[in-house]
Amino acid sequence: MDNVVCAWNTPDHRAQLTNTPRSFGGFSFASYPRTVPQDFSKYVASTSASNSRRSVVLHGTQGSGKTGLGVCALSTFARQGVGSLFQWNVLTAERTTPVEKDEQVFPSPCWFERWSSILARNRKTDWDEVGWFESLDDVTVLMLDDVGVETGTPYREALLLRHLEWAEDDDRRMLILTLNDPPSKWPKVVGERVADRMIEQRRFLAVHVPGESLR
Repeated sequence: MDNVVCAWNTPDHRAQLTNTPRSFGGFSFASYPRTVPQDFSKYVASTSASNSRRSVVLHGTQGSGKTGLGVCALSTFARQGVGSLFQWNVLTAERTTPVEKDEQVFPSPCWFERWSSILARNRKTDWDEVGWFESLDDVTVLMLDDVGVETGTPYREALLLRHLEWAEDDDRRMLILTLNDPPSKWPKVVGERVADRMIEQRRFLAVHVPGESLR
């Protein structure tokens, strides 16, 4: 099972397990309503063909389609089976028992999270930061949406920085980040330490998503 793709581990099944919002169900580059930035298309193609990955940050005005582009990439990677074959086999297998109410959901190798949702969990008294990063051990591509939301405190900057370090700890991992602000404003929005990492080209590709709001 470690080296064989099981029959149930199909591209469609993998794409359904990326945790993307229902409004983006079935989203793909073919259905994206605008022209995909050329540098992003090349990035996705080159990342798919390599085991060494650079993270990407999609920036542009609110509603310009950044989240949709990120979801398209995440879905593409999931369909291609990027990540642990064993983990995909396990997660796509048919369950033999019903899902329990408080059962822990283990992230798939290609996983979507809203930054605001992580911060909301963080505010709860039972937040387990160590446990959260342990749950990311089998994640290869992690998308954090709207990382410019609810920033501005040293702790939040440190938490975001730790996610960047999570990706840097293994060159097979990558982050897909979205935020509204251009690079010139990142130091104020996400903090200087995080901005320094995001601006460094060997770590991140910065892609501007042009256009007015699609909403």
